[in-house]
Amino acid sequence: MRKFSIALLVGAMLLSGTACVSTERYDAASQEIDNQDEVIRSLRQSNASKDQELNALRNKMDLAQMEIARLKGNENAAAELQRLRQEFADLQSRFTSIDDAVSLRQTSEGTALTVEGEVLFDSASDKISSRGQEILRKICARLLETNTRIRIDGHTDNVPIVKQRGRYPMGNLELSGSRSLQVAWFLTEKCDFPRDRVFYAGYGPERPVASNDTDEGRQRNRRVEILILGE
Repeated sequence: MRKFSIALLVGAMLLSGTACVSTERYDAASQEIDNQDEVIRSLRQSNASKDQELNALRNKMDLAQMEIARLKGNENAAAELQRLRQEFADLQSRFTSIDDAVSLRQTSEGTALTVEGEVLFDSASDKISSRGQEILRKICARLLETNTRIRIDGHTDNVPIVKQRGRYPMGNLELSGSRSLQVAWFLTEKCDFPRDRVFYAGYGPERPVASNDTDEGRQRNRRVEILILGE
């Protein structure tokens, strides 16, 4: 009986020792898992922070590229403006010396070479005057130095035609179209300007450059414009 009791005691001691070892290992393993979880959380937080930094850098880079594009656009616009100014100055020096009745102005479509209508034609007529023919020959000689295309626009004031009403039943609109056609014909037939580079149009009083309430304004509105369209 005593031997059996001693055996039970030794067995209990061995089981107790085994349990202690298992608990220590479990605790150690649990601690290691907690440590690894903390490391993983730290890495995730670090990665999230780095992702935010990366996104912020990408945003800054995008903004920088947009700014560069904007500045480049401004540089291009400035360069184009300078080119147009130089081109206009060159045209002024080449054409305004032809005659006092010739002037230049910038439009949304290009540079317009303006000749006073009263110099080119008699009142309410589409017949080109001798002085007008001389001016057109000089203009054509300079235009032939380039490969530019041109459009000839006829314009009038808003005073209705009276004495030539039978010849121009549609009034100033018809007169302006007839005048521009006559100039186009003269440039191509008498000055050898290429036909495929000439267009013409008549606008009547619809595109004034001055007020029709004064004699001076009406005189400015009676004009023919040779619009330089480029090559």
